Amino acid sequence: MVGQGSAHRRLHRHHPRQPRQALLYSWFWILGRGPRALASRLVISLPRRKPGNRYVFEPEVLREVAHSHLDLPLEEMIPAITRDLAGRYPGLIETEPTWFYSNAGGTMGQVAMLYASLREYVIFFGSPIGSGGHTGRYRFVDDHSVVLDGEMWYYGEGDLRRTEYRRGDSIHLRRGEAKGFRMVDGAYILEYARGPIPTMLPFGLADTVFSTLDLTSLFRTIRLYARHVLRSTRRRRFSRSRA
Repeated sequence: MVGQGSAHRRLHRHHPRQPRQALLYSWFWILGRGPRALASRLVISLPRRKPGNRYVFEPEVLREVAHSHLDLPLEEMIPAITRDLAGRYPGLIETEPTWFYSNAGGTMGQVAMLYASLREYVIFFGSPIGSGGHTGRYRFVDDHSVVLDGEMWYYGEGDLRRTEYRRGDSIHLRRGEAKGFRMVDGAYILEYARGPIPTMLPFGLADTVFSTLDLTSLFRTIRLYARHVLRSTRRRRFSRSRA
């Protein structure tokens, strides 16, 4: 009887921990493996298209648009670039984007999302006071940026000297490549990412979840990205139905 009672107490004592452990493991899976697994399935399940139709944007066009407005002050440049892109890509660009905080890789900045889908995004990113950290290592995504204002410093593994980028310079972070970077004092870029965007989410959200605990920015990021993805999906289905 004593042995049975002890076993019963041990069972009773350990049983309540199981739901909490399961919830914790589920939370880590969602933040870590979940987006990557989802993105892999999306990449496999997405219909194959001709190379010319696979993506909406081209880095060269975005760079050309940015360069055409570099003579303006930043406060006028960003709205001008937004209007120009909206004219070149009718119905695709968010003409009045919401700015929200982004903490990733030790860097804090703010983002204005102009376009986003499962394959691409176009954003403004920067900070008026500077920041720096890790770019992230995206094994399936190419990242292109144009410096609109300020100065950006980068270095790669083994680099003993930094590479400096100023207004009008282009930066290309290739798939699988990672660098340390710094926005000196304050800087802004027009950024374009191409590839399975959901694979970027673990890096993009981890600092917020495990460090800043800024749930407002977290939910705002998820909500705005989801809204853009749903919008782009509806457009694609509508264009296919008319084709």
